[in-house]
Amino acid sequence: MSTLYATVRHYFPRLTDDFQKINDFRQANKVKYGSKIMMWMGIMERLSGFKSNNEYEKTLQSSTEIENNLSCFLNEAVDELPSIDSFCYFFQHIQPVELHKIIGKMFKALERKKFFTRLKTADGYLLLAIDGVQTISTKRAIDHTVYRDHKDGDKTYHQYFLEAKIVSSSGFVLSLDTEFVENPTEEFDKQDCEHAAAIRLLQRIARKHPHMKFRILGDGLYCNSVIMDICKKHKWKFSFTFKGETKYPKLLAEINAEYHFSQRTNHCRRLLKKKGNSKLYVELRWCNNLRYDIGKNGERSINFLEGKIIQVKNGVEKEVTTLSFLVSEETSEANALRKFKDCRKRWKIENEGFNFQKNNILHIDHNFSSVGHGGQNFYLLAQIAHTIIQLAGMTDIAGQIRRQITAKVDQFSQSLKTIFGTFEIIAQKIKGELLEKIFKPPLIIAMRVRLKSA
Repeated sequence: MSTLYATVRHYFPRLTDDFQKINDFRQANKVKYGSKIMMWMGIMERLSGFKSNNEYEKTLQSSTEIENNLSCFLNEAVDELPSIDSFCYFFQHIQPVELHKIIGKMFKALERKKFFTRLKTADGYLLLAIDGVQTISTKRAIDHTVYRDHKDGDKTYHQYFLEAKIVSSSGFVLSLDTEFVENPTEEFDKQDCEHAAAIRLLQRIARKHPHMKFRILGDGLYCNSVIMDICKKHKWKFSFTFKGETKYPKLLAEINAEYHFSQRTNHCRRLLKKKGNSKLYVELRWCNNLRYDIGKNGERSINFLEGKIIQVKNGVEKEVTTLSFLVSEETSEANALRKFKDCRKRWKIENEGFNFQKNNILHIDHNFSSVGHGGQNFYLLAQIAHTIIQLAGMTDIAGQIRRQITAKVDQFSQSLKTIFGTFEIIAQKIKGELLEKIFKPPLIIAMRVRLKSA
């Protein structure tokens, strides 16, 4: 709890005040529990690894110290907690734009701390991965979903979100913005819906962050002129997974023809990893400035980059996989490996992003509420909690707090992730200390925080 508290105070000192400023839909003279206690209860629920509101409610009933511990984060005394019904009612009816604003303010706070400077690529860009995630599916009609008809006449409803997350080699995957995919009048088709949502999402990011330099990472859905032109308009770079054999066979044929003729020298082999008697190489090849019509906006210049991963073990070569991308700028032998490594980081949004949020402590695939805006707001709460737990677990704040308390320098336990090994154990510790132990906030002094995870 000390590390969690210090993390919030260091990176987001105005967070509780921002919670208080949420545009509350309830009548002010009838509000007993303000928006900031609701928000902190929601965040603590996610950070503690609860899988449902019912589980949370049962645990709160037996808790002895949660009111005292929450008061430290709220900066005021907490005599009584709202019921779970009141808690759910708040998130079912508050407008999601209010939580979007909180995420935006958190991003601005990290920007003021110059946190993103350490996450930029060698050419000064932030890697922004775009991908969709489905959280819950049900046969019961619920609000703000898309639906799919089945051959047997059944209809299933899906909560679907399009995420823009900053990814990095240090392990951080931080939510920048979320676009809801909801289509109440037409049948759900992932590609159509996600593509339209991506246009809205990218345009909103451009309006909110006109000064930021992004490299947009996306899957094969984004290999089209509309998305490419948005990136070009805002001076962003892009790298999109290219599935030539299935989606663009003619373009792939032109790439191969060009590569074997005028650009046949555009290839190199580089070492990726070495461990014991096993080595991992990548055979890179690329083609620049091909003219091709790849969508409704007409012909344009196409740049292609491909990497074939080769494992060499005991002198025997084995092909592992081949990854292909369409990229915004020309490739050369000097930048091919760096660019390929950046392209591969798109998968972090699925692994460290969605998979973590589903299978670890945040449980975004569990139905916390499907009434009104409940599903959307509990999903956004998970994004806020994910940012906080990463900053607490993957920086050296824990080590600095430990040195304050013990007056000992511990060079081997500089982050919570190092101390406890997994975020699952961190969540268990948060739950235990939040509910059962008396928490005394540490003295927060000026800290120079360092990233401790690779």
